[in-house]
Amino acid sequence: RDVAYGRLPKRARSELHGRCAGWVSLLPGAEDLVEIVAFHLESSCTLARELGPGAPPAPLWPAAEALALAAQKAERREGTAEADRFFARALDLVGEEQSEAVAELRLRRSRTLTGLGRSKEAIEVLGRVADEAVALGRRDLRGHALVGLANVTQKLGRPTEARGFLTEAGAIAIEVADPRLQVRTAYESGEIRADFEGDVE
Repeated sequence: RDVAYGRLPKRARSELHGRCAGWVSLLPGAEDLVEIVAFHLESSCTLARELGPGAPPAPLWPAAEALALAAQKAERREGTAEADRFFARALDLVGEEQSEAVAELRLRRSRTLTGLGRSKEAIEVLGRVADEAVALGRRDLRGHALVGLANVTQKLGRPTEARGFLTEAGAIAIEVADPRLQVRTAYESGEIRADFEGDVE
């Protein structure tokens, strides 16, 4: 098998990985095979990138979305480290592109970094998302990034900094009428009052 695969030109390999992903996606119970779909789409992209100019179109976003779905699946079974690896691979594929989809992907990865206790990296990613959200005109996205920053900084024992993030996030939540952001802001504010002000109720 490996010898046969090695004899295929990279262009053919890239195309066949893409076709294989499409075939697996149509199988019964394909939602349980998302990691296989992600692997083949990612392989197709990697090979296309190695070919350089003139390469067949790479399925970058389908691959990134499949990797993100695999990450979500890992999160559901509490495989936080595995989920983070899937998110990192998805972001590696799409590169430094500045778009709403990439910023949202970074926001999702920040949660796995926080869960793994990689606070410094989480703060860097969340700060970047918050800044990019301004350029993209996504106030809601900035609000969610600020709540994430509040969560990490309060865990690091920096309540004053966390309160500042929550003040802005709360204003954004009301401005954009985002109920989920309002709830997250209220919850984090309650955590700070309980942990640092003794208001356990």
